[in-house]
Amino acid sequence: MKNSNLPGLSPLWLISLAMVLGTLIVVMLPVSIATGDNIKSSDWIGFAGGVFVGAIALLAAILAWFAVQRQITAQEDAEKRAAQRAAEQRAAEMSNAKEAAKIVLTQTVHAAAAVTNVTEQYLEALMAEQKPFVPGLQEYGGGHSNADAVIRPKLDKAMAQLRATMNHFAIAEAWKDLGIDDKSNYLMVTATLHTVSNIYDNPPPISFHELVGNQHGALSKLSIYLRSFDDELADVYDRDSKI
Repeated sequence: MKNSNLPGLSPLWLISLAMVLGTLIVVMLPVSIATGDNIKSSDWIGFAGGVFVGAIALLAAILAWFAVQRQITAQEDAEKRAAQRAAEQRAAEMSNAKEAAKIVLTQTVHAAAAVTNVTEQYLEALMAEQKPFVPGLQEYGGGHSNADAVIRPKLDKAMAQLRATMNHFAIAEAWKDLGIDDKSNYLMVTATLHTVSNIYDNPPPISFHELVGNQHGALSKLSIYLRSFDDELADVYDRDSKI
């Protein structure tokens, strides 16, 4: 079935046809039944003229209704286009904000991966020595292991680098224009790293090897939070933490 090339005109053709037929009936029917001098043609012409004027008024009202409907439809379409443009603009802004946040987090992710790697080295060195650990002995200057002598300075340096990247002002600003999900994941990542850094600088009353074990456990979950935010950053973290 072919579509009309002039949509919306079909009702107008039907209305016009109805007007023509109505006019013909009003004019011709009385003439066909007129008898004698009781019916004057001028009376019928006047009556037909009145009907025709009424039909014109009706047609004008119908055309005005169609015009109003077209105006309403055009207004609705304009509002939909404006809402779509606003949504597209917001999506573009969030996409740009995420790219900026990824750039900001890149150095921090490298630093966090280095801390994860060194904490694992420390724990593996302790296990390799296979010496019983005496709680509190390290704190009083005795029982220093190879992990403390060689790897702990590396861990101090890695933590200092992580702290330096986390203290950059951009870390605290990059989340503000992100979408809801990205914002939550970003804040989870940065909160985890802030916690790790702050606890290392202000350790609780536990042994150092327990502290390192706790830090390593917290950092091992960072990949999950990063992958929720961005796969590429998670891949960087997983790769660098195993080097």
